Amino acid sequence: AAVVGMPDELWGERPVAFVVGQETAGLHDWLKTQLAAHECPVMIRWLDSLPLTALGKHDRGALRARLRD
Repeated sequence: AAVVGMPDELWGERPVAFVVGQETAGLHDWLKTQLAAHECPVMIRWLDSLPLTALGKHDRGALRARLRD
């Protein structure tokens, strides 16, 4: 999983989670019990794989680009 900020007029940014694997209906509800309200993702996107940089780290720029799709 990886989390990036989505632009928000009121808060500046809101977290969006990109998760690899099968969709789980209760994931968002579970996250609400584990994280503070401002840390809980406003959206969860499911992917087959996360894009990586040449160094093998999550390519957050590519994930932010997917928010515009």
